[in-house]
Amino acid sequence: MRARHTFWFAAVGVALASANASAQTVPDTLDVRAAVVSTFDTNLLRLSEERAPGDRDDVRVTPQLDVNIRRLIGGRHQLTIGGTAGYDFHGRYSFLDRERIDLGADVNIVLGAFCNIRPGVRLNWGQAQLSDQGVIVGNTERRTDYEISLACRRPAGLYPRFAGRLTRVTNSAERRRVFNLNDDYVEAGLGYSLPSVGDVLLVGSYERFDRPVLRDIADLNDRTETYRAGLEFRRAVAPRISFRAAAYYLRVETEDDSWANFSGMGFRGGIEFRPAPSLEADIQLSRDIANQSNIATAYTIQTEARANATYRPSTRSQIRLGGRYLRRALRGQLIVDTPFPRERDATYGVFAGYSFDVTERLRAGLTARHEHRDAPLSFYRFSSTSGAASLSLRF
Repeated sequence: MRARHTFWFAAVGVALASANASAQTVPDTLDVRAAVVSTFDTNLLRLSEERAPGDRDDVRVTPQLDVNIRRLIGGRHQLTIGGTAGYDFHGRYSFLDRERIDLGADVNIVLGAFCNIRPGVRLNWGQAQLSDQGVIVGNTERRTDYEISLACRRPAGLYPRFAGRLTRVTNSAERRRVFNLNDDYVEAGLGYSLPSVGDVLLVGSYERFDRPVLRDIADLNDRTETYRAGLEFRRAVAPRISFRAAAYYLRVETEDDSWANFSGMGFRGGIEFRPAPSLEADIQLSRDIANQSNIATAYTIQTEARANATYRPSTRSQIRLGGRYLRRALRGQLIVDTPFPRERDATYGVFAGYSFDVTERLRAGLTARHEHRDAPLSFYRFSSTSGAASLSLRF
């Protein structure tokens, strides 16, 4: 499983879509596909040569169901359900066999001429991310996000924005229960829209990380509170290009005095452009505070860059390219399942994919990925290359 940090972009999108929500609703969609994905990975466990000398490759086969449903309700509101649900079967590391679920649902409710409220829920269940575990065990990490956002953007003038999220993460393995995580987030903003300029928002947020089982069992209190205050700006220059940017002050306070507090600047930004109908690109940059269940740290200061591009040579084929760079500074480290402090690390990855509609109902795809992590200690370094082939059949 992977940590997700897209809530801020989703909340901004709700704010900007609310100006003319009824005109932007998507027609009813029902797309259900049965798929099989076969993946070969040269280092499935994400371990260094020092930790696991010899062969570390494996083949994983995942039968799954892909769902994409949109329905208009009352002509104005819209229900969206999407994601995948499947099961992983491994060749060598069968102890990692388990469900793989990433499903979300939300309802876009139009209130009056300008306001939108969007409640939603997302399930992300599967094998916990192996690259951050000290001791590799089969463990289902079950993450559930409950989200809600409200925005009343006007074509011009002031408007409010509110957003909130409750995240609960539990682990099935007994020895990983200490990493169960509660993550609570609330945000309020005041925006101003000017058609010739774009949208400017003054935003403040509060977020709390807490591992209650760790505190009860190991008597370690890693609860942290994060405060953000800053400005956001977003502008759609034309149908082919849009960008957004935010800069804010960060303050992290730890409840346990033995963990260091943090103050500094954070930012998030991105640009989406479509130079041709068949070509789309998206670039994102960010620096923020984050946390996730199965990493032994109170909080993480992370800087991330992402780039993705999609090209459609024809109506039946698609090519995707992308890359990611992630640099982390780990604070308040908990030496619970690792022999040495991680301190910091840097990970980069690249991928390429091609899909082709063989028939109206049958789709085939190929994907290649490479990931490498560097760290001060060789114990935490790894490299991995993988390739996947998929077939999906639309009902």
